[in-house]
Amino acid sequence: IEKFSLPGDDPTGKGILVNIDTTVNNPSAIQMYMGSLTLAISYKDTLMGYVTSSNLTMVRGAQTLSMKGYLVPQSTPEGLAITSEMMSRYIGNVVTETTATGFEVKPDGVNSVEWLSTAVKQLKLIVPLQSPAPLQLIKALNLGALGLTFTPPTAYQPATTSTGVIANYSLPDGFGFNIAFTQVANSFTITRGGVSIASLNSSYNPSTSNMAAGTLTFDLLQTPLTVEQASQTAFQEFNRDLTVGADLPFNVVGQASVYANTSIGTVNLVNIPFNASTALSGLQSLANPAPSIASLQVVSGTTTELTMAITVVIVNPSSISLSAGDIVLSLVYKGVALGTVTMPNLAIVPGANTIQASSSINPAASPEGMELLTL
Repeated sequence: IEKFSLPGDDPTGKGILVNIDTTVNNPSAIQMYMGSLTLAISYKDTLMGYVTSSNLTMVRGAQTLSMKGYLVPQSTPEGLAITSEMMSRYIGNVVTETTATGFEVKPDGVNSVEWLSTAVKQLKLIVPLQSPAPLQLIKALNLGALGLTFTPPTAYQPATTSTGVIANYSLPDGFGFNIAFTQVANSFTITRGGVSIASLNSSYNPSTSNMAAGTLTFDLLQTPLTVEQASQTAFQEFNRDLTVGADLPFNVVGQASVYANTSIGTVNLVNIPFNASTALSGLQSLANPAPSIASLQVVSGTTTELTMAITVVIVNPSSISLSAGDIVLSLVYKGVALGTVTMPNLAIVPGANTIQASSSINPAASPEGMELLTL
């Protein structure tokens, strides 16, 4: 097969239109005008559809036949599974051996000649089907509102969620049939500068798609983001840059699998390869804008220590939600460490966050501490 396309849906409801250019070889010295030749295309003994070459003269040697037809709807789970396999193999650039069997001949393009059609039905050709190159259907990925939950046991396997993930996709040239993606599963690795950082394997999640816009939208339900031991340093650097930076570009490399509604039935396309660029807006050290203290109250004290209850407003400028457990920070004034600030069970969402914190300081230990009390 030199060319294979699925340009649209058959307007009469027969299925998906198919165009094929295929090269055949006639080793005999006989040349014959056949008119319209129709072949039945099958894969693993399951009928896939029919294609017809019109006004055909079989000449000696090699010639290219331009054939048009349709893929038929599949009504059984077995038929849908085999159709899904054939389509998945084509997307993955895997050679698929289809079978073309003679179906009928109409020399005048209208009426079938029984003896000639009977002879043609003995024709059986093994036809390899393969895409010209691996198809990269997914062009870009927006991870939406990303959530990461860290605990000491899951420091390198944080629970990950995301709402409103958008994948930008495009069908190959010549593919224009209607397709609606209803479920999607992903298996991908986050990379930066060619270095693997972490991987994620999600189960099937409900999805919606907009064919005109070329978008596939879904939510990523809670799934562990797994960091291998060899990638832990790279993961630490990734999180550091995500914490202090404004924008963090990276790549996601992997495979997607989808369930999709088409005019021939619901197909399950698996292991669709992708290598998409994306980016996350960073936390900017949670200092843009700077945190503000809404209230401060001294709750206890000794001759060497004051304990304060603090309500602080922290603005998260990113789209990332973060749960990090208990956070202990140094309280520094004019370069001098005065004590600590503890934010228990810290959870940050995009936008303004009101956090209840506690602080312990020893103001008498330095002039800066005494100065801070007078502010």
